[in-house]
Amino acid sequence: MNILVLSDFFRLGGLENHIITFYEATKAENRYCFCFGEYEDVGILKCDRIYSGFHFSFQATVAELIEDVERLLTIIREEKIDVIHVHPWYAIFPAYFAANIAEVKLVCTYHVTTSANFTCTVFDQIMYEEIISSSVSAIYCVNKYGIDTFSGMGEKNTCFLPNPVDLKQYEVSALPGNRKWALVSRIDSDKYPGVEKAIRMLPDLDIDQVDVYGDGNCFSQLEDLVKETSARVELKGFSPDMGKSLKGNYDGVIGVDRVAIEALTMGIPVLLAGYSKVCGLISQEDYPKLRQCNFVPIEFREKTPEEINAEIKDMYQNRDRYVFPEAVRKDYDVRELAGQYLRVLKNSDYKGGREYVKKFYHDLKRCETETFFHNSDFTWELAKKYLQPATNSMNVKRLFMLNDQLILKEKETAALRGRIDALEKNLMEADRKLGEADRKLSEVDRKLSETDWLMTELKRSIRKQVSDISSFTVQRNNMRILKAVLKEKLSRK
Repeated sequence: MNILVLSDFFRLGGLENHIITFYEATKAENRYCFCFGEYEDVGILKCDRIYSGFHFSFQATVAELIEDVERLLTIIREEKIDVIHVHPWYAIFPAYFAANIAEVKLVCTYHVTTSANFTCTVFDQIMYEEIISSSVSAIYCVNKYGIDTFSGMGEKNTCFLPNPVDLKQYEVSALPGNRKWALVSRIDSDKYPGVEKAIRMLPDLDIDQVDVYGDGNCFSQLEDLVKETSARVELKGFSPDMGKSLKGNYDGVIGVDRVAIEALTMGIPVLLAGYSKVCGLISQEDYPKLRQCNFVPIEFREKTPEEINAEIKDMYQNRDRYVFPEAVRKDYDVRELAGQYLRVLKNSDYKGGREYVKKFYHDLKRCETETFFHNSDFTWELAKKYLQPATNSMNVKRLFMLNDQLILKEKETAALRGRIDALEKNLMEADRKLGEADRKLSEVDRKLSETDWLMTELKRSIRKQVSDISSFTVQRNNMRILKAVLKEKLSRK
């Protein structure tokens, strides 16, 4: 088969190892091409048909999505592609159009919860569920939550396909008994909280030293954290061959999901730590449940340092409880899982070639180039025109109905907001007029105060004048009396 693999990005981590492991195990009899939005060439994917620079993101415009679809159609035609395998997220949207137009099979893989709930708009959720129900022939799920999710959407074309391990790269290892452990993880924003929690707990654990393997956008934060801790921690960076790095060097590994699987296949005990929790050592009793959830501790409680130390002590005394490589190697052998992978690719029913999808894309090409595909009225109207009447998915029909109700409520809310805005405007005008009246009253009060002061001054002045007049009158009368007295004295003489 000629297989076209799509992913939003290709960096360093579990998703990439998943892709590479299946590719290496099946490339002899199948021809692969790879298309990525972002691609970091670190030499771990050895293929000469790698295409990058696609616009697999929520920010993609209609013009960018059309460019992606046209590139995919060219690759499909030139490479004679039989099936497109998408690792969601946003790569699934251009793949949907390309698969229907070129009439090739479309499959996808559910890795984590966000593989199915990454959508940011009702339009995207409708598109995603329409893609799954109408065009995806098979859904590989690395854990039971994926199967439960798609069963809830009415999909039965799911299969449980765990993360594969190339057993030749991860040979069974003897434990050195040096009380030295390895912490293995991407050091990115989604994984860093779990890494930080584990490292902060180390001073309280019976572990002498921890070597940290991994790289990512939070590496500088990790360096600062290591400087703060009193535990012996050494940063090793990214290792292109973890099997070789681990073999015979460590008594245990700290990690989750694929890291836990790889360590257990080597017979190395695993301290389950990630996604902001430290959940203790993995025992044979835990294995069946953890296998169903891809060794992500969703249903496991966090444990205290005292509980973990008791498990570490028990591990050195009862090693078989924590070391069981035979069962793990049987369940995760890529040779067995690759056969299952190819059987599903070949035998799943073709569901594409939808004429309404082709018409949707034809009208999409008439859109203004700067319109966002995932969040615009134009693409929403096209979805209503072509998907709503054609879809067989009850979930999609329900989402259209709910969104119509939501739009109606939004219009009612907008009308109510308009009335509220008008009232607020009237209140602001009333407040303005009241403020103006207050200013005028203040001016009147000021003038009245000035008048009161002038009246007081006038009264004081009048009283002074009256007092002065009274004093003058008294003096004048006294003069008259004195004059009369003098006159009488003169007349006597």
